[in-house]
Amino acid sequence: MKERIYSLDFVRVFSCFAIVLMHYVHYSNCQIMKNIEMFGSDSFVYVFLLLSGYTLFYNHTIVSDIKKFYFSRFKTIYPMFYIAYFVFFYIAVIQAKHFFCGFKIIFSFLGLDGYLSYKYSTYYLIGECFLGAIIICYFLYPFLNKILNSKKIFFKNLFFLFLFFGSISSFLFYRKFFDIYPSHNIFTVLFCFYIGMVVSKLNILNYFRKKYFYYLLIFLCFALICEKLLNILGIYNINVPIYKVRDLILGVVLFITLYFLGQNIMNNNFLKRIILFISSITYPVYLVHHKMISYVLSCINSSKLSLSFFYFFVTCNFTIIFSYFLKSVVTTSMEDISKLFIKSGNSVEN
Repeated sequence: MKERIYSLDFVRVFSCFAIVLMHYVHYSNCQIMKNIEMFGSDSFVYVFLLLSGYTLFYNHTIVSDIKKFYFSRFKTIYPMFYIAYFVFFYIAVIQAKHFFCGFKIIFSFLGLDGYLSYKYSTYYLIGECFLGAIIICYFLYPFLNKILNSKKIFFKNLFFLFLFFGSISSFLFYRKFFDIYPSHNIFTVLFCFYIGMVVSKLNILNYFRKKYFYYLLIFLCFALICEKLLNILGIYNINVPIYKVRDLILGVVLFITLYFLGQNIMNNNFLKRIILFISSITYPVYLVHHKMISYVLSCINSSKLSLSFFYFFVTCNFTIIFSYFLKSVVTTSMEDISKLFIKSGNSVEN
């Protein structure tokens, strides 16, 4: 078992709740909080993808048993997804007062309903659009792992360039050849995920001098201020697809910055305990936060949106409580099922 990198838990928690905040701003449509969107939620999606690639390669540097690897990924993703989906599907049926189901429910069964919702009408209820992208990355991971561990340098570089130009094409030809949003395009997703794997393999973050962290922080602040000024002057328009590449660059910078920031913060034992707890429930938070935001905002009078930061805090608390409950139910259920299999196996032997 490899040593846990606690700063990555901070990266996970920060990027998770940054995405929750961006979605809260979007749903609430509150002008007071609109300036927060200047950071761009896509940047934190890229942070999450980089983190996923980094941690997966760190924990599975070599995939010796593909079946065991896939089963471990299945246990991590699907039981919690199915239970959460069933809960909200049941609520939707009660609200609609009729049962609805069609062949496209298979997309939900595979966890791809959100990812494919840009093209097809699906039964998308919970989770993030990029959940499907992560599932695809996990499915392709043994192949990506084999390429990265290959001793054929030319082939590795060629594959990296293929993903790089594919990612750039997803921005350049958005709405022309690609209907899917650039940050969800499989080329961009695989590119970020693969970069995370490369950073993990080469141990780049450990060679990265800590003093450069402050330079990155200054660069990040300067870049965001300049972008805001150019946007106000009408010189720069973030809605132009190619300018969205800025989110990808900021995502890489944010990942490194948050990593070193996390090293300092995780030295505090009190904060460390809180972050480790929230880190353990970030996946259920991703699954249910859209619903929690909708439920909280539906109870708020629009005239009270000036208290948006307070209601965001309330939303986060409800989301954390529900996510912890969901995780506890899944963990207990999986343990009971495991005991049942062990017991049945022993009875067969006897």
